[in-house]
Amino acid sequence: MKKSYLLIFLTTIYFQLLAFELEGNPKAWNKEDFIGFDKVGDCKSRIGDISSVFTRVINDRLFLRITFDDMYSHKSKVDDFTDEDIQVKLIITTGNTKLFDNVFEIDETSKNEALFSFLRTPEYNLFEIKIDWPAEHSRENLFFNIEIFHNQNLVDEFSADGSEDYRGGNAAFVHHGN
Repeated sequence: MKKSYLLIFLTTIYFQLLAFELEGNPKAWNKEDFIGFDKVGDCKSRIGDISSVFTRVINDRLFLRITFDDMYSHKSKVDDFTDEDIQVKLIITTGNTKLFDNVFEIDETSKNEALFSFLRTPEYNLFEIKIDWPAEHSRENLFFNIEIFHNQNLVDEFSADGSEDYRGGNAAFVHHGN
């Protein structure tokens, strides 16, 4: 009897671990989800500067996270995207085939539609999106093109493939003693 309870408990935990949802938590993403950095400070506006992008495909869903450099001012505690004319254009291709092409108004903090939902978490500078996705298209075969528009002008862009051959960052620290 105890073994049955233990099996049910472990099965429940296993399925909860497999479930990935939008929660606005940067710690929910793994380094394996990372697909690239974008140069900080290259934005042509006061808002919309992409700093990094992550993606994951699980259970017929594609998850994408864009981290911005300037969505939220921690000093003044202001969400700089609210009430702004700001959009994310996401194009996903494989080879010469366009699989997804949509523009998202991201001045709101969340939206749930039939084929997608997104969550914007200003205090972490995160924009996360969940898209219904055909299982036959794995992340490794995809190419992501992201464009940010502010007041109808292209202000930043990012492109990368979804391979796990991501480019990690390198850092060198020098300590000078007196």
